Amino acid sequence: PQMVVGTTRVEVLAPLYWGKIAADPVSSVNDNSIAIKIDFNQWSVLLAGDLEQEGEELLLARFPNKLDVDVAKVNHHGSATSSQLEWARATAPQLAVISCGRGNRFGFPSPIVLAHWQSVGAAIARTDRDGSVTVEFGENLIARRYNGTLIGLAPPVQRNISSSDL
Repeated sequence: PQMVVGTTRVEVLAPLYWGKIAADPVSSVNDNSIAIKIDFNQWSVLLAGDLEQEGEELLLARFPNKLDVDVAKVNHHGSATSSQLEWARATAPQLAVISCGRGNRFGFPSPIVLAHWQSVGAAIARTDRDGSVTVEFGENLIARRYNGTLIGLAPPVQRNISSSDL
């Protein structure tokens, strides 16, 4: 299911059950998280909620050529039960944003998850370390920490999103 307004497409990738936006009764609560892909102008963003490995595998199987994005909000706060290497490779973002609290009792983000995102060349922004993160989408992708300093990003990747894709 998707909605298009002008040059912006918002598509719900999960949870889908029998082709409808609905929870799968045999999946965990986390793997029933909403996952949304937003395409606008030349940019693409993936917000994957609290998906864990099972949810990632489902989306990788269901949408093998649709997950490549510029910015990924890292699912499940960077837990070791999420962001498997295959997921990081399929999304291959310039920027991976991890929302987690400083000194959280779960130890998020997991060092292995950080390694997965780094291995695909993503710059990593972490709210436990960087505070709030602002991403600006213009001619170039710009990410800033709470204090205004820039987060280093790789050169932009040309994505071919045409009006016929919307």
